[in-house]
This record gives sequence, structure tokens and C-alpha cells, in this order.
Amino acid sequence: MQRLVALSLIAFAALTLSLAGCNSRGTNVVEPKPEETSAAKVEVQKRLTWNIPVDLASDALYMSSKLRFDGNFGLAYFSPSQKTVFYDEYTIEGTRLSSVKVLTGFADCRGLALGLSFCDKPLIILCNSVDKYLYFVCHDTRSLPGYATAPGWAIKVLDNFGDVGSGSTWDTIENGCMLLAYVNSTISKIVIRSFGGPSGPAWVQTIPYDGTPDGNLSFSINRADGEPVVAFHDAKTKSLICARRKAGAWTTEVVDKSGDVGYFCKVRTSITGEILIAYQDLTDANHPVTKVAHKTAESWAVETADSAPSGYKLDLVLDAAQHPHILSTDGTAFRYACNNGSAWEAMTIPCTVGIEGDLNLYVPKTGKPTAFLASGNKIRFMNTLAAWPVDSGSPQSGWR
Repeated sequence: MQRLVALSLIAFAALTLSLAGCNSRGTNVVEPKPEETSAAKVEVQKRLTWNIPVDLASDALYMSSKLRFDGNFGLAYFSPSQKTVFYDEYTIEGTRLSSVKVLTGFADCRGLALGLSFCDKPLIILCNSVDKYLYFVCHDTRSLPGYATAPGWAIKVLDNFGDVGSGSTWDTIENGCMLLAYVNSTISKIVIRSFGGPSGPAWVQTIPYDGTPDGNLSFSINRADGEPVVAFHDAKTKSLICARRKAGAWTTEVVDKSGDVGYFCKVRTSITGEILIAYQDLTDANHPVTKVAHKTAESWAVETADSAPSGYKLDLVLDAAQHPHILSTDGTAFRYACNNGSAWEAMTIPCTVGIEGDLNLYVPKTGKPTAFLASGNKIRFMNTLAAWPVDSGSPQSGWR
């Protein structure tokens, strides 16, 4: 074990130095189902006519995507039959640019997360279901024995202390520093790791919370002050918790404890530092709904964003005007909810494929709303016919 710990620390230091430098679309469409007849609803539906999902990859068990700084998409996924991790790049319209088998021989993957540095260097976190360690795959020349990696890629141990890696999630500070959050189930703590960068060295911290965080975890960098914000579900109290760091000190607070809440939570921060968390309320198991908690100053406001069955595998993004968009499923169809600045609008997007895996939503500043989804051991891509008009006018001071 001491040897493995030492190996992990050496690999972690090497990664810090490494990061310091730095198919055609179909024409078929799915029309949204009308639920109300208001003018605002009709306008939203006109903007959100979605193309039928197109297959990108098969035999894919887990996936994670990121919008690259060059305007294209990066996509990482695991193939269980090939025991292989792939990294692909796609255009904004879903056309594949490249595909690399970055790692083969990794037989026991139980999840992955893709991160990108400010020079678009990909770094893939892998959770192992047998030894419970956390690994990373990145551009490097020194790799663990027993694995085959693509030229210029390497696999290393990141954390081998206990059962680690559940809920792994990335964000990147504007100064180039990459941060990773994940759960150590052995000690029931959330770990935050900085991978360093031009502004400073790497560091590791544990959030001081005496509860039971599970894999329902989301992480964001506050754009106003560069400090980390973490939203997570407490499995014992069935509540939604938010942890924030300011001036080096962590504080945690209960956001919502009204029932069985906090599943699939996603946290985002506006350009002015306001915190927004979307999550599933499972109090009525036969009718789960999507809720949103919004924080300004020192208070939390909770509201229902989508009162129809929804919230499963949800993702949340803020557009250029700081308006929130939420994509989730009810198990058979997509639910799309967005806030126009004064009220929530929600709609159903029928889907011809099963939906049981991860969802990644994007609303680019000058492009179409886009989603990557894992479904039926396939990775699929879909976008809208028209761009959301998010680039008109100046950004609002907050998300509402």
C-alpha cells in the first residue's frame, strides 16, 4: 500500500507539471408536444424543435463530454467489450473529427469524467469497480505497467485511499487551474483536488461535512471569486446540501430538506456569483419533479421548474444571458425547462430511444442547444433546428 501511495503522489505531481504547459446529421425532426397555448409557450416550441438523436458510438457504457475552447466537442466513453477508453472530437453540428483509443485493458470501469485544460488538453478520470481506486488518463510519457495506451497518452493512479471516485466532476478556473470533486465512500467525505496551473501548485482538501454524501454530486467554480461550490445529496437525511469555500474556509448549509430531494443535482454560478442548483424531488416516487434552488446574499429560494414527471439524469446550463436551461427525462421522453427571465417554461420532447444513461446539455453562445446522451449502450447526439437567441443584448446581472 505504501508503494501505491507513493506512486499516486509521484503521478499526481507529474500531472501537475504536464498541465501547466499547455456523421452527418439526419433531417428527421421530433416536434415538441404542446402543453399550453400561451404565446410564450408557442415561441419556445418554435425555437426547440429537436432533431431525432443520431448514433455516435455503440458498445458504450459510460460517457462524458465537454465543449472545447476551440468551439468543438470532446467526448470520452468506455467500451466494455473492448475494455477500451475512447476520446473523440466532434464539430458543433455533431460531425466526428477524430477518434483515439487512448487506453485498452481497463476491464473494470464503473464511471468516468472528462476534463479539459485551458489549452484543450483532455484528462479522463476513471473509477475502478474492483480495487475502488481513482485513475487518470492524460497526455504523458510515463504510464502504469499492464495497460496499452495511445502514443503520447498515459494512465496513472490518482487516489488509492479507500473506495474513491463516486460522482467525479470537473471544472476549470479562468486562471487555468483544473479542479476535481469526488466522494471517498470509505470516510464519507467529498474530496477536492486542484491540478495546479500557471497560478499556483496542486492541492487536496476534504470538505468538513459530517453526513453521508453519495454519488449525486455536482461541482462548479464561482465565476465571481474563483472559489469552489459543491452541491450534493445526503443519502441519510435525503436532503440537498451546498458547500462553499471563501478565503480558504469551507461552510456547508442545508438547501432543501422538504421530503426526499437532491437527486441528480447540478450546480452552476452566474457571472455575478449567484448560485443555482437544479435537482430532482423524489418525495412522490410516482411523480418526481424538477426543482431549482437559487441563492443571492444569504438566503435560498426554492421553486418548481417542471411540475411534470421529470428530473431523472438532469443537466443544467446557463446561457449567455444567464438564463437557466434544464434537460432531463421521465424515463421515456425528454423534459426541457427554461427560464425566460420572469417565468419557467417546460415542454416534452418525445424520444424514439430508451433513456437510461448520462445526459450532457449545451446552449452555446452562438449555436443550437445540443445534447449528448448515453442510451442502450450507445452514445447519441441531438440538437435543435434553430439557435436559441441568447446572443442578443447584454447579459443580465443574474439568472432571472
